[in-house]
Amino acid sequence: MRIVVEEFAEPGEVTAAVDPSRLEIIPTGPGQFSDKFVSLDLPRLTLRSFRESLPRLAHVTRPPDRAYIGFLPDEACGAVVVDGLDVDVGAIVQFGSTRDSIHRSFARTGWANLSVSHSDLDALNSGLDGNDLAAGAAPRLLLPSKARMHTLRSLHARAIALATDSPDFLAEPELVRSVEDSVVEALIDCLTGLEQRRQSPAQLRHTKVLARFREFLEANMDRPLYLPEVCAAVGVSHRALSYCCHDFLGMPPKRYFFLRRMHMARRALVEEEPRSATVTEVATRHGFWEFGRFAVQYKTLFGELPSATLRRRGAKE
Repeated sequence: MRIVVEEFAEPGEVTAAVDPSRLEIIPTGPGQFSDKFVSLDLPRLTLRSFRESLPRLAHVTRPPDRAYIGFLPDEACGAVVVDGLDVDVGAIVQFGSTRDSIHRSFARTGWANLSVSHSDLDALNSGLDGNDLAAGAAPRLLLPSKARMHTLRSLHARAIALATDSPDFLAEPELVRSVEDSVVEALIDCLTGLEQRRQSPAQLRHTKVLARFREFLEANMDRPLYLPEVCAAVGVSHRALSYCCHDFLGMPPKRYFFLRRMHMARRALVEEEPRSATVTEVATRHGFWEFGRFAVQYKTLFGELPSATLRRRGAKE
């Protein structure tokens, strides 16, 4: 069993903690980002909780050996769009065999997920008289009854609270078995016999374009990218990529690339050695050449000047 309870102030810190999934977070609103992250690895189940202070885009690549579902942890959380599917407090998104997905939030919110191995899911399937718990290739949105959804959310929240406040209790094997059995039972209730929504044909086409888009981003994570280059690499027109980005990212591609470069610059300022780097060098490296404008945009997004970020790194040393 493994428990992680952390509070992060930078998106990159969350990325490093969420193993074995791969994760990139790009906040889309101004202010100080924070994320309270809790992960509880039990023998059969992994439960995770995220509480985030800013709206954001998250590119997630899940490991191939586990089946995942996600939902909003409570009614105070704002809705999230996952691969074009609107997830509100009454819905569950069940991810299919496609490993990559894009999550978009609009305000301060939270996210809960749990996962089981495919072999455990197959074992559960065998006793359900023809009901199939598997999602297929693409994600699907499930709408359980309010009572069933409440039960699953409550059990997930209690398990996360145990991991956060009373981790010693989870050293008791019988308690761990009880937690797992209760959550699994609630999960089965939520996955069977429900209204379902799947991606539209247009969203399925957009998913394929975004998969190529994401592959190109991952192959070029260490450098700024610009729209003409990306369209040529992905093999689509500016207009087609704009449709996909509006559907899945909630913004034009130009805005996305701007935010990506700004967060790359911030990460560099946080990590650079102040005695050997300047704000101008970092800005230039990430494609910003109007330095006064860069400083204003940076302060609007992060609440401080880029020079203050660099000085703070020096003060820590």
